[in-house]
Amino acid sequence: MKNLFTLSAVVGGIFWLALNLALVGAWERGNNFPTYEFLNALRPLPLALFAFALYGLYRLVKVGRVGFIISLAGFALLAAGAAIEFWIGGGVRDGDVDTLSLAGWLTYLVGYLGLSIGLIAFGIAFYKTRAWGANSIVPLITGIVWASWFVFIMLGHVMQNNFADMAQYLFALLWIVLGVLKLKENQARVAMSGN
Repeated sequence: MKNLFTLSAVVGGIFWLALNLALVGAWERGNNFPTYEFLNALRPLPLALFAFALYGLYRLVKVGRVGFIISLAGFALLAAGAAIEFWIGGGVRDGDVDTLSLAGWLTYLVGYLGLSIGLIAFGIAFYKTRAWGANSIVPLITGIVWASWFVFIMLGHVMQNNFADMAQYLFALLWIVLGVLKLKENQARVAMSGN
């Protein structure tokens, strides 16, 4: 079971990275496939993998319960928002706004804020345990990177959104790192139990 948490972090990170890289070229309208709407409709899948991986981290240290619960609620709202906006409503962009798409986008934003708060709170609690030594800061950095997207989007009128894109790529890579760290922790426990 422990390796499933590791696998979900790594696969979720790879999936999130691939989605965000593909979205760069999918914004333009046309007959290009995959489309912006199709790619965003896939977002609930890596979000579910991240939530499962976070559960594995929580089980490891059993601290940060409030941050963990807020994070799970954030993941759920993000997934629900993406599903409502892109599965039912068809997506929000360039003035193509219907009520369901807008409701989905707003749900996604509330989930984004919730996950930002939750991951940072959980990251602080995880860091205090020093469960992974100096690497115990990685969950906190993951939360900070996730939260930084808001700042970069707000600055989007001042500078290009490349920094917002970079925050998403870095977020994905950090989940892969979390998966690798969890795998190392699993291997260390197996080695210790073998002695």
